Amino acid sequence: MHIYVPVGTQVCRHNGKIFDRSHEADLDITNNSDAVYRLYARKQDSYYVNKVTGFGLSDLRSDLIDRARKMSRIRNMNHPWLTMGDEEFLRSAGLILKDDEKHREGITLAAILLFGEDITIMSALPQHKTDAIFRVENVDRYGFQSFSKNPAISKVFRETSLADELGSGMRNTYKYTKLYSGGTPEFIEGNVFKTMIPLTAVSVGKVGPSHSNLVTDQVTDQVTRNVDGIEMEQEVSQQILDFCQIERSKKEICEYMRYRNRTFFTRKYLFPLIQEGKLQMTKPDKPNSRNQKYIAVKYQKE
Repeated sequence: MHIYVPVGTQVCRHNGKIFDRSHEADLDITNNSDAVYRLYARKQDSYYVNKVTGFGLSDLRSDLIDRARKMSRIRNMNHPWLTMGDEEFLRSAGLILKDDEKHREGITLAAILLFGEDITIMSALPQHKTDAIFRVENVDRYGFQSFSKNPAISKVFRETSLADELGSGMRNTYKYTKLYSGGTPEFIEGNVFKTMIPLTAVSVGKVGPSHSNLVTDQVTDQVTRNVDGIEMEQEVSQQILDFCQIERSKKEICEYMRYRNRTFFTRKYLFPLIQEGKLQMTKPDKPNSRNQKYIAVKYQKE
């Protein structure tokens, strides 16, 4: 009887030891640092989404690639993706790789999932659907070790500012739970380790503990946008333009608008105003200059 056991994506330990398969033998490499390093390196290349497919650039949506390229400007005004062609962009994002076994180069499954036509996605992954795992029964079949499941996909999300990499751990959990709801998270040991994060519904313009003024700018913006169903973004933008009749620093603008998170404020309001040609940097050649200031275009000096 022959049973095929596919290669796993993680390094597993048995009784505290690491074994590596070599033909018919299982070798104990726990104390061999070089062998352990090579094993981890091989596992990094075994991500399923890094599988090279037989599809080409014509099977991808160029409009989505162009959109991702433009969105990278939010993270960095001088992002290298902005000047790249489609193929160069995909290579930079790690979405075109070489298959060492078949000795061919091509776009990966990650590229198909991110930028593929609907019919292309169904051809490459006929079983694919967007879903969630609800761990209720047979929890032993799920892995709970923290590791990046889809690094190629998450990289594109980070570069286009659709996601942030905050890290993990109890420190961040305590920090952001207090910012969002004012509560305290619970960590429960058991067969399955559980983290309970209390959240409160946003019903007024201020959230969090009553004794604190800590309000995240993201929640503030969400409340501003949705209270009574009135869109307030244009009003906020107009207030910024009115305030910038003379040159203002980012710090001055944020303090005037009562925003603490300058990165979010820049991404949400300043960059769109600059792209629309309504706001101008005093040092456009040095967007990250500490002396950078902003002025409304209609008030700029000739």
